[in-house]
Amino acid sequence: MRALSFLKWMAGGLAGLFFAAAGVSALDEALPPPLEAPAYSAQVLDRHGALLFAQATEEGRWRFPVSLDGVDDDFLAMLVAFEDKRFFSH
Repeated sequence: MRALSFLKWMAGGLAGLFFAAAGVSALDEALPPPLEAPAYSAQVLDRHGALLFAQATEEGRWRFPVSLDGVDDDFLAMLVAFEDKRFFSH
C-alpha cells in the first residue's frame, strides 16, 4: 500500500514537472524577446569621415556601427575560442 502511494506521488510529480516545462516552453514561443536593434551612439563626422564628436546612448553605453572587416581577427579568434570551441564544426 505504501509503495502504491509513493508511485502515485511520483507519477503526479512527474506529470506536474512535464506540464510546467510545457507551459514554460509555450510562454517562450508566445512571448519572444524584443528584436529591435540597440541604438547607436550619436556621431559628428567631418567631411572626410573622421570622428569629431560622439555621445553615449541613453543607457550610457558606447555603440558604434562596424562591419566585420573592421573587427580585429585576433579578437574574433579569442571570442570564438571563449564562447564556442565547436563554432566552425556545427
